[in-house]
Amino acid sequence: MGAGMKGMYVILNSSYQTVQALPAPAGSSMIDMHEFEVLEGGQRALVIAQKAQLLDTNPIAGTVGAMWVLNNGFLEVDMMTGGTVFEWWALDYVDLGETYTVPPRGPGTFESPWDFFHLNSIDKNRDGDYLISARNANTVYKISGSTKEVLWRLGARTSTFQLEGFNFSKQHDAHFRPSGNTSGTSISLLNNAAHDDELGSTSAVLLFSLDESTMPFTARLEQKWSRLDGKVSRTRSNAQFLDNGNVSANWADRGYINEFTADGRCVLEAPWLSGRFNNYRAFKANFAGYPSEPPVLSTHAYGTTLETMTTVFHVSWNGATDVASWDFFGSLAGSPADVRPVGSVTKSGFETMHMAAGLFRMSYAEARDAHGVSLGRSPITNTTIPPAVLDLLGKISLPATPGAPPSAVTSPLTESRYSTSSDAVDTPRVMYDVLSTPYAIAVLSMIVLACFLRKFLKCRSLRLRS
Repeated sequence: MGAGMKGMYVILNSSYQTVQALPAPAGSSMIDMHEFEVLEGGQRALVIAQKAQLLDTNPIAGTVGAMWVLNNGFLEVDMMTGGTVFEWWALDYVDLGETYTVPPRGPGTFESPWDFFHLNSIDKNRDGDYLISARNANTVYKISGSTKEVLWRLGARTSTFQLEGFNFSKQHDAHFRPSGNTSGTSISLLNNAAHDDELGSTSAVLLFSLDESTMPFTARLEQKWSRLDGKVSRTRSNAQFLDNGNVSANWADRGYINEFTADGRCVLEAPWLSGRFNNYRAFKANFAGYPSEPPVLSTHAYGTTLETMTTVFHVSWNGATDVASWDFFGSLAGSPADVRPVGSVTKSGFETMHMAAGLFRMSYAEARDAHGVSLGRSPITNTTIPPAVLDLLGKISLPATPGAPPSAVTSPLTESRYSTSSDAVDTPRVMYDVLSTPYAIAVLSMIVLACFLRKFLKCRSLRLRS
């Protein structure tokens, strides 16, 4: 989010309904989408905030006069009251010279300030201190939970530690980790390795130990899990340490995910099929989703005669995690009273397809779990039918629907095409019907012929002139 954008954090239940919303706390300007870490069983949360400030940036080489700067901060908030428990702002404790980004020319604007820090993650340890990652400073900072002072810096030119056997840049998702050394600290982060002078590197999850017992402090690499395809994640990404000892790494590009064992063996490689989309973070957990909305079914008929018709069903249920199979039901007569089983198929991907011989003009789909228990069903759906077949149906008398008046003996779909009710009119079918009339076909044929003759005569005229 930019300095001029607003938002809020929300918590959803297993039906994807909002159970709690947290707007920007009073006086904190704008909240930021990079972090929302829930603590203490939902009582507290860590969030990132930002605000644009007009500062004298003369200490930064190459700048003249005042400039709009994006000030990043983080808050610990009470989820019950929305009040701020702890608040920290980078410009109060970090020098502008720690950045690795070049200031823009000119003063900038309130809406587009210079992002010198780019805070992208927060963690808190048992002692009440905080660990934050600043992407544009290539640095991880430990912040005192009592004085707000910077206790140490890790990485880049201002590092309090000597890094032994590793470095990092443009990092994300820094966390405190349990340490086997009672006198030391372990840290994990995802090293994007995306700084301009590190383009030959590979993004990787790093786990390292810190020794603060003697000066100079040292940081030693303990484990490294590199991106399996050898590429660089220019932005975003996160790492998750699983209960079974494995490490899940999300590389963001195309939602590319690797899962590694503790000794570095890859047991999962999963990119999205489409290259159009990326993500920010990914997590692995036991979760069952039960959407409050029903499944969505779309049916289309294909063929030129009633004898050769095939009905194709496409069904999906966004967010339903337990669907194992789909049962399909349809009506040949186009009546809810005539609906019968059409087929059952195993769920396949997000959208499942089923084909059935015949013209089922009305249908629905029912989802079942792995034990055959019904989870929900779609509303009854009318089938999209080719125009030529619609004309044929309009000329055929059908069995009357039980309980319906004698006049209701034609296809419900045929009747709806000419209904004056806005709820009943099916615009695409009306257009198809008009275009399929003999008069419309004759008119279109004449237009095509006229265009052809005009082009022919024009070409002939040009030849005569030459």
